[in-house]
Amino acid sequence: MKTLTRILVALAVAAAVFQFSASAAATELEKKIDSLFVIASSGEVRYRDLTEPAMDSIAALGEAAVPHMIEKFTTKDARERWTIIWVLQRIGAPAVPYLIDALMKPDELVVSRVAWALGDIG
Repeated sequence: MKTLTRILVALAVAAAVFQFSASAAATELEKKIDSLFVIASSGEVRYRDLTEPAMDSIAALGEAAVPHMIEKFTTKDARERWTIIWVLQRIGAPAVPYLIDALMKPDELVVSRVAWALGDIG
């Protein structure tokens, strides 16, 4: 019985560690996307040669980047909105299921931008 208890405790600890590491990994991914997005959507002269590579880097993250990019659709900045659409276009088909789900969001502004992105993906 003690062995079974030890095994169950070990499994519980392993599950907790896995949850923590998955959460930390998600946070790191969000930080990476945010850093790249600042450069990708920048209008500053010092970043002009880095905007395309930054968009490509976000797009290379693929499906994992889509939910975070959709959350950014609440921005009021036109350059940022276009950057989001361009990144989603580059991700392409893997972004479509997330975009379709986002059409159900209560924010009309986000829904209209998501519809635009879907139209651009084709």
